[in-house]
Order: sequence, then C-alpha cells, then structure tokens
Amino acid sequence: MARKHARSKVRFDHPLLEPLLKDTYGIIVYQEQVMQIAQVLAGYTPGQADLLRKAMGKKIQEILDQQKDVFLKGCANNKVERKIAEKVFDLVVQFGGYGFNKSHASAYGLVSYQTAFLKANFPVEFMTALMTSEIGHSALGSKEVESKMVGYMGECQDMGIEILPPDVQRSRDVFTVESLPEAKASPTIRFGLLAVKNVGEGAVEGLLAVREKSPFLSFDDFCARVDTRVTNRKVIESLTKAGAFDLFRPVLGPESDQVRLPEMCLWRAQLLDRAEESLSRASRVREEVSLGQGSLFDLGPGTHAKPVPGSTGKETSPLHCSEHELLANEKEVLGFYLSGHPLARYRKELSSYTTHTLGTLPESGIVRVAGMIVNTKRAVTKNGHAMSRFKMEDLDGETECVVFPKSYTPDMAKILVAHEMVVVKGRVEQRADDKNILVEEVVPLKEARARFVKRLVLTVSTAGLEDALVQKIHRVCVLHPGPVPVCFQLNTPTHGDFRLTSEIRVAPTDAVVNALESLLGRDRVSLQA
Repeated sequence: MARKHARSKVRFDHPLLEPLLKDTYGIIVYQEQVMQIAQVLAGYTPGQADLLRKAMGKKIQEILDQQKDVFLKGCANNKVERKIAEKVFDLVVQFGGYGFNKSHASAYGLVSYQTAFLKANFPVEFMTALMTSEIGHSALGSKEVESKMVGYMGECQDMGIEILPPDVQRSRDVFTVESLPEAKASPTIRFGLLAVKNVGEGAVEGLLAVREKSPFLSFDDFCARVDTRVTNRKVIESLTKAGAFDLFRPVLGPESDQVRLPEMCLWRAQLLDRAEESLSRASRVREEVSLGQGSLFDLGPGTHAKPVPGSTGKETSPLHCSEHELLANEKEVLGFYLSGHPLARYRKELSSYTTHTLGTLPESGIVRVAGMIVNTKRAVTKNGHAMSRFKMEDLDGETECVVFPKSYTPDMAKILVAHEMVVVKGRVEQRADDKNILVEEVVPLKEARARFVKRLVLTVSTAGLEDALVQKIHRVCVLHPGPVPVCFQLNTPTHGDFRLTSEIRVAPTDAVVNALESLLGRDRVSLQA
C-alpha cells in the first residue's frame, strides 16, 4: 500500500523485471509472475518454468537446490549479475510460501473483501451464516481435530454476541438470528437443531412439521407427538443434554446463577431418566389407537395425565446431577459450553495456585497454570520412549502442552485424560505464531487443594451474624476435619473489616465448600494458597 500511494518508492532489482512486476509495484504476487521471471531472466522454457512453480509450491528442497543452479546459469547467460540473480531467486522461493495464480488470488481477494464488509457491518447475521455453513462438516467430538464450529462460537463470545441454546419451541434446523426485546437490546443467535450431535435431518423435519401445527406444551407432549421412529431415544437424549427442553422446567420464583445451574442439572437428569418411559408410553398409545382400543384424543397436546419430570419424587443419582456432568454433556453434543464453564466456580481458587493464565503467558520462563485438559495424544519418540501432547484451556485462553519422556511417568499418564482439571508447571516455549508449555509437573485439581491451600476464608457481615448461623458453620467444619485453618473475614458496619483465624481446621474438599456456600453464599467462601 505504501508503494501504491507513493509513500515508498517502487524499485526493481533488474530492468527486465519492470514490465513483469509493474502492475504489482515491484512485488511478486502471482505464480504467473514467477514463471515469467524464470523465462525472461534465466531463459527457461514454459515447461521448465512450470516445474519451478511446482517445486516452490511443494517446498521440495532437493529440486529447489537443483533449480537454483539452473536459474543462476541462465541468468549468467543473459548477463544478469550473480548477486542480483541470487536475490531474485531467494525472493521467488520466499514467494512460494504464500503465492497463488492470478485467477485464484483475484477471487480470494474479492471474497475476503466481501466477507470482511459483512462481518464489520452485519456481525450477528454473518456469524449466523458462518456457523450454519459448518453444520455437517465440523469434526464435533473428535479428540484430535479442532472443530471450526467451536472456533466460530468462541469468536462470537469475543465479539460479545450471545449464542442461545437449542430450544424445541424456537430453534429452526439451522442457526438463526433471534431478537429478545424483553431481555436483550441486541440480536442473539439461536442454536440450530441440526448442529446438535446425533440429531439428523429426518428428526428435525418431523419436529418442525409437528410444531407448526401447535406448540409443544411439555416434555411428555413432545414425546407423544413426534415420530419416535425417527426422533428416537438417542435424539431425545442429545436434545436433553443440549438444553432443548429447558423451557419446560418449572421455575419457582426468581433465580440467580447460583440457583439456576443445580436445578437445571436435576431437571435434565430427570428427563434423561424418564425418556424411555415417555417414549414407551407414547408408542403404547399409538398402538392402541391403531388397534381401535384407544382414543385419538390421547395423542392430543397436553392431555397426558402423568406428571412431568420433577414432580414424581423419583430419586436420581447425584452423579448425574452435578454441574460438571451437565456441562460435560453440553460439550459432548454441542462442542461448546453454553450454560457456563466447568472452571468458572474455581476462578478465585485457581488464581491462588497460578502465576499466569493461558491468555497471559510470557514469552519465556517457568510458569504454573491451571485449567482443564481438552484432549490428549500419546506419541512415541524415535528411540521408542513414550511422550504426550495435550491441549489445555482455562477461562482466559488455551494452549498446547508437551510432555517429553523424562517427565512422562506412568502416574502422569493416568492424570492426562480429557476433562480432567489440573495444575501444570512448565517452561513456556515461543513458537512462530503461538506458545507451548513444556510440562515438568501435573497435579490434579483435587490434589492441588491439599498441596497448595493454606487457609479457608469465610466472609461474613457482623450485621447478619446470628448464633444459629455460627452453630451451623461450626457443625459443618467439625464434620470435615483436616489440616487447613478456617479464617473469618468480618465486615463490620462501624469498625471496618477484620480477619480472625480460628482454631478449627478442615479438609479443603468440595463437600465443605458446597456446605458453607449454601449457608453464606458462593462469593463468601474461598480457598487461599
């Protein structure tokens, strides 16, 4: 651009190059120019020039070395100085890393300009179309291949565009722009049903056709009205994990994030537990209707007498009600965490263990970071020694980690599994366009607490501190004895803040933290290193 606008002078290394590079201001841009340079300066035939182009594109060093000798001899025959000939050849080889033929480059340039314009002026619509174009093409669920869809969703987050979860009442087959005037001033993107893993076109077409006749009234109503031969249990389980039935969840009064996630966990677990029962009941009703033993009204919306999940009192395994399980299920079928991030609740705790986040790594030096393993890949060196690579993410970014044989012990191999939360110590290695961590030590998050936590701090206000609350706190601590002292951060309305260290010591487990958070609130309980 500087040469085009005369801010920099256009120079040609040799007069013979001027007619070839004049249109591009003395810079090699197109493959055709490479072939012309070889013909004009070095006397190549068109076939020889094409051979040089292929060698450049494939970066075959052996052929390039041979071509360099041929090129320099040809230039010498045309009385081109060797120093200039070598410089031009080096420029030609360097060009091979990015060059296209003119027709491709022109088309790419036009498309790049058009997409940049759309992204800058219509960001929500552009990202909606971009994610829709990836449906059926992204490697969702692959441990080794990064899904483009996931990358686009992350970009939406960076752009401040909210992605709403799939919804059997609102979602279409593809991603759509959705405005929520009652809640949001700016448009949002609604997740497309076809982008949910295990949900095929037949199931979505049938779902939309039924929904057009009348909205779904409940989960049971949905199971009764869709064609269960296509919208089978696998489809319904995937939609449940994705949150597509959350609109039917009964909400009792106002809810905060602290209340919403646990209740959502229980709701989805109950739906998963009852999916088979609801589908079987719907199939029985259809069979009875076909045999003349039932009423057509049995298939009507909202006519099922059986209560919806959540009102039966049926026990569900706590394992399937954890926030981690809910988020892992979302990642499984969507490729992305929509309800939150598994690390979010540990934000303050992780900051006390670490020297940096993955988004603020230095160019070099020893660091201690914490996050979640996304995927792992075991490898073997030329000498037959085992090593590993794994991708790790935190709330601020992600990076590749490399474990060389010296550090890759059997105990570490057991820790390096997908979705494991870990603390990693290692050395930052600067790459061409990113940074890696050469891992020296990996500690599971649950062990990091015992290793790094020095105190459990409870923040309480003396204005609302009653004897009953103190007794409940004491009871929780006594039930979970351990090595970590309990400290109180007391907020007083007249005398400022004080910190008191008690004689009580507890084990820094999730059970203790959850119990104390239920008494004081999530932001008032912290583990400090």
